[in-house]
Amino acid sequence: MPMKNPLVQNVFLFFISLLVAFSIFLGVDLALGRYHRVFSDLDFIQVDSSFGWNTKPNVSILNRPGGSIHTNSKGFRSDEIDPKKPQILILGDSVAWGYNVADHETAAFLLQNKFPNAQIQNMAVPGYGLDQTYLRFKSQISSFSKIQAVVLILSNNDIEDIKRNVQYGLNKPFLLREGEDLKLERDKIEQNLINYFLARSFFCGIISRKNRLHSRFYKLFGEKMNSEKESKIISGLLLEKIKILAQEKKADLLIVLSPSVTNSFVKSDSYRWFETYLSSHHFNFISQHAALKATGLAFDSFYLDYSHYSVSGNRLLAEEIGKHLT
Repeated sequence: MPMKNPLVQNVFLFFISLLVAFSIFLGVDLALGRYHRVFSDLDFIQVDSSFGWNTKPNVSILNRPGGSIHTNSKGFRSDEIDPKKPQILILGDSVAWGYNVADHETAAFLLQNKFPNAQIQNMAVPGYGLDQTYLRFKSQISSFSKIQAVVLILSNNDIEDIKRNVQYGLNKPFLLREGEDLKLERDKIEQNLINYFLARSFFCGIISRKNRLHSRFYKLFGEKMNSEKESKIISGLLLEKIKILAQEKKADLLIVLSPSVTNSFVKSDSYRWFETYLSSHHFNFISQHAALKATGLAFDSFYLDYSHYSVSGNRLLAEEIGKHLT
């Protein structure tokens, strides 16, 4: 039955207009939004209630701008696990995973050529912090029967990544310290669509560059943060826990410090902190900064962007890891 009251009609049309205008604004905002490079590639990433997100199992994508991506039934960027061969595990984030290079151009693949009698399993996941890397490693370690070595590649932002329970608009594990131990704030992670929108909103991106309103939005919808000091203590405890897991499997642990391209002249605070911690606690580690400088070439000739290696950068990374594992 048509509405005869002009006032009611006008109010109705006003709200419909508001709804249409908001929908158009939302569409334009997201179209212009700052989609983070990791999660614009949703073809191989899925939400995970234990780790926040994870790589999808059994992915086979050939026609990607960065090259082919294949994952096995565990979601690792490798062939299926061969229980007859000793395994070398690669842990880390998008640097270790091989962001924007093809399967055969990753450091993990190139390492496989150096160790044909072993099997390289690339367990890295784009966007992971050290907390997620440890939790996923712990949950998957029983999948392997003959771990020969564990290679953990640390990126420049690993301390920053474990500070908060929201990253790239997705909720993630949040670790709290209890003396010399760690506990999860909660076992099951549920996603918050508002945080997901805030991370991708063009409008909110402009606001965040001008004041602290953006972070206040996040806090309003559940973001929690550890201090820099606390995050470094937690990082140290996580490194010790990864070492213990490797030792329990009688495997060697090798840690690789991977700098960003801007560290070519001055090492970042987090890079120097990791160097000091690993050296003072007698970890076996590589400073990839030294390997890059030894080439005599500009750092940016080995990078695709701020932190991810080009094909030549992955080749150099594989060479350095290969030397130490041999």
